[in-house]
Amino acid sequence: MILFLRSSDVGIDSKLRRYRRGLDAAGLDNRALYWDRDGYTETDPNPDDLRFSYTPRNSSRWLTGLALIGLNIFAFRAMWQRRKQLSLVQAVDFDTVLAALLMRLLAGTPYIYDIYDSYPDSRGVKGVARLPFDWLEKLAIRHASLVILADECRTEQHCAIADEKRMIIENVPDADQNDFAALPQNKGPASQLRIGYLGTFEPRFRGLEDCITAVEANEDIELHIAGTGALEPHIKSHAATCPRIHLYGPMDHGKGLALLASCDIILGLYYRDVANHRYAAPNKYYEHLLLGKPLLTSAGTPPGRKVREQDTGWAIADGAAPIAAVLAEALADSQSLLAKGERARLLWQNKFAGYYEQVIAGDYVGEVRKLLRNNGKRT
Repeated sequence: MILFLRSSDVGIDSKLRRYRRGLDAAGLDNRALYWDRDGYTETDPNPDDLRFSYTPRNSSRWLTGLALIGLNIFAFRAMWQRRKQLSLVQAVDFDTVLAALLMRLLAGTPYIYDIYDSYPDSRGVKGVARLPFDWLEKLAIRHASLVILADECRTEQHCAIADEKRMIIENVPDADQNDFAALPQNKGPASQLRIGYLGTFEPRFRGLEDCITAVEANEDIELHIAGTGALEPHIKSHAATCPRIHLYGPMDHGKGLALLASCDIILGLYYRDVANHRYAAPNKYYEHLLLGKPLLTSAGTPPGRKVREQDTGWAIADGAAPIAAVLAEALADSQSLLAKGERARLLWQNKFAGYYEQVIAGDYVGEVRKLLRNNGKRT
């Protein structure tokens, strides 16, 4: 058995779903152990998956830290009870890797360390406080059988990883699933410009509150936003007073993409105040290519550099004023808006359309098989 460890709901983790789809197609038994921290249960949960259910009363760093310790204790206990059946663990982020590391040291169970984001960089941990995280991550990388990064630029963010141990798997959606079938073609904005966002409602540094300000000031713009997170009360309060702000709550990835496909611009801002955003390799960059919709993102970040080079969107400075300026520009020039979207769609077709088959179903599943053979176990 292969076990994924995740500190959020697996139903809304599109990358993990692609991994599992590839393993299922290869006949490799896999389960997931995850933290349902928001009380959101996916529409069709796998009854064999293991759920750690705890919803913090608030988003304080201390409560979240204690809950993560509880998650790792829960995960280690579950793995230890199943150690005879367990062949391989794939731990997503630092949030869960310590439980996998302990199983490696005590039971010899190999693990893959899949780094979506740098833990200290994404949480603003600096100085002396960062040292234990860096030391533990170095230890986790040393004992991992394979380390997966979301972009080549992420290599400089972490300690040295041997080439033979490192694998790059970008956040490219699988366009062949039914979720992505019959997406609407670009027609340009109707009476109002529709902005779409799908993801986590982070309280700061993602520009959501600035986008709300810009939308409220322009009666020709709508904001369609799906997801969950700490900023949700703020969004709800503005949606209650502005009929052009539509809040949908959490969505699975397929329905979320359908929502984005109905919009004219995809929002994906990554303010540079957060060190991790300087290495951003977000789903939203690849989703805007798949959907053929322009991306509004941040200057000085990897997606910002790409959309400027490829002219598939806008890379702007932080704040509400730059957002408002771009939206006004898009309203005034619908042909330019459509052209950016068409360039995005063409780039998808030329570069990423076969990514799932080549990288997930091919390279990734091949690496998993190799690890299982080397460990002398089968699922």
